[in-house]
Amino acid sequence: MEERLRPTVGRLLVTPKEVDVYLEDMARALAAGLNDALPPGINHR
Repeated sequence: MEERLRPTVGRLLVTPKEVDVYLEDMARALAAGLNDALPPGINHR
């Protein structure tokens, strides 16, 4: 099964929901820090 799925899906990793929530929180914190660090005239989109 792995040989058939790898070319289309790649490697999958199942993580607990807590890890997903932690990564979302860290992504938001990083984005907020970057937004605060950029000068006001720079469009971050």
